[in-house]
Amino acid sequence: MTKQQLEDKNKALRAENEEIRAKLDYVVRELEQCNREKAKMATEANDDLYSRAVNTFGETSRLILAIEEMSELTKELSKYIRGRQNVGGICEEMADVEIMLEQLKIVFRNRAAVDYHRSQKLQRLSDKLNGNHDSF
Repeated sequence: MTKQQLEDKNKALRAENEEIRAKLDYVVRELEQCNREKAKMATEANDDLYSRAVNTFGETSRLILAIEEMSELTKELSKYIRGRQNVGGICEEMADVEIMLEQLKIVFRNRAAVDYHRSQKLQRLSDKLNGNHDSF
């Protein structure tokens, strides 16, 4: 094969490679969009489930259960500190607390306020970890 033939073949392969990359980029963007839509649908389904729980069992019931679930998590954490290998129990209680926190956001209608405070506190934590003590 001559040098010119090799250069022509190389040029053709580069063009084909760029075409494949463009198609792959498109597929990746489509997949990311599908994942975003799937996550949104799951969130909406969960929000509906949480709302149904609040409507079915009542706000007071959700407050009491939230307190109980947080207490159970506290108990599992205390056991862990004392040396018990109970990570499975901790995971279960963390899930229960997360579910109850979502229901509390519905009870208090304060999801946006919680999101705001979370972002503020995460920013303060980031600043602290990065050595910026001016924000405390």
